[in-house]
Amino acid sequence: MALGTRRRAQILTRRALPLEARAADGRYNAEALLDAALLEAPPDTFRLLVVTDAPLNTPAHERLVGYARGEERGLIFSTQGLPRVGTEAAHRRRTRRVVLHELGHTFGIGHCPGDCVMRDSPAQALDLLADGYCPLHRPIAEAGLAERLGDVRFLSRLALERMRLARWGEAVAAFRAALKVAPGGPRLWTGLGISLMADGQLLAADEAFEMAHQIAPQAPQPFYARAILYGAGFDPQRAEAFIEAAVDRDGRALRAHRAAGIFYQDVLGNKPEAIRHYQRHVELGGRDERVIGRLVYLLSPSTLVFTRPELIIARWDSAEGLILARAHAPEPATPSENPAEDLDDWGPKPGGG
Repeated sequence: MALGTRRRAQILTRRALPLEARAADGRYNAEALLDAALLEAPPDTFRLLVVTDAPLNTPAHERLVGYARGEERGLIFSTQGLPRVGTEAAHRRRTRRVVLHELGHTFGIGHCPGDCVMRDSPAQALDLLADGYCPLHRPIAEAGLAERLGDVRFLSRLALERMRLARWGEAVAAFRAALKVAPGGPRLWTGLGISLMADGQLLAADEAFEMAHQIAPQAPQPFYARAILYGAGFDPQRAEAFIEAAVDRDGRALRAHRAAGIFYQDVLGNKPEAIRHYQRHVELGGRDERVIGRLVYLLSPSTLVFTRPELIIARWDSAEGLILARAHAPEPATPSENPAEDLDDWGPKPGGG
């Protein structure tokens, strides 16, 4: 059954596949191909369908016939992975099912266990897939297809897409357009601030974060973002107040203390405060391996230099805190990498496809 809304389609010029997306086995990374296409997409693009005869994969899937990231504009379809048997009509039905499936992901629809084109299916089973969306997902697809380029939902997703692609100026423009439609959206103001900060417009970023705070005083995200802005050099002395305010407002305490510990360790270089937040994460029941690794790293300076291979064992005791035990490894081993990681992205995130 056809969807009720029709949109004009435009066929773009043929492009060479980027060599950096090609793996040693000859397959192409679908994520990299899609990103390359989205980077060149015309600004008035509603959806971008990339068709290729190249074999596709992703880090999570060895073979693919289609791919899309959730709630982004791009989808890719490879004719190479389709079964070669059957009539021309059967081939067209398979193609249509793949495209509808990936299009559904761009509208935010996940996999469906029912009789639906969104059912997760290998290429060999495409003939068993439904021809359309189920009653639950059809209205979502209809609403997505009916969106206008000036709708706040479309603009906000476009802004997140451009953020992920590090097209900061384009992200700023999309957030500003969305805020003209919905000026009271604190997430939009926070996203705008993050994009402005990445684009080097620090004063404007601070103003955007302040707007987000005024609209939603108890939201932690503007405080996380301002902590990064101030800690990275804007006004380091005020950064601690912002990160602590973010922790106080964050309803997910384990995430909050992990984020604060990383911030103190990586941005401010304040080891005692980093340790305090990591320990609080553990006290509250958190067992994030990255937190434990960082805590061990900070509490056991001897692990910084390996004169010979060592095994470090950490155990949490409610009375004594983190207890470390050291044992020499019997066999030579490669020294561990410094577990320090990049700061988490505290801004809005696009969904996965």
